[in-house]
Amino acid sequence: MSSKTKIILVGGSKGGPGKSTIAQQIAGFLLVKAKKKVHLIDIDAQKTTYQWCQDRKSFAADSKLDNFSFEYLTEVSLIILEIMKANTTM
Repeated sequence: MSSKTKIILVGGSKGGPGKSTIAQQIAGFLLVKAKKKVHLIDIDAQKTTYQWCQDRKSFAADSKLDNFSFEYLTEVSLIILEIMKANTTM
């Protein structure tokens, strides 16, 4: 991971507030509009984002979006995140 790599975490314990939708929209914007390389990881048991990506797999190939990849991780035993202070600007 380069020093310019950014990690965006969309999470929470409540079901239904739109976490998957927000993650998908951010990824789509960064991929298409900002021309960023995006790796979208879904660890939600419902697989909402994974299914969203599967539905768009052929679109990404047809559109030559080689800067997009995705994974659905199962049985995650440990996630380590280093979070900056809330008042830190990016």
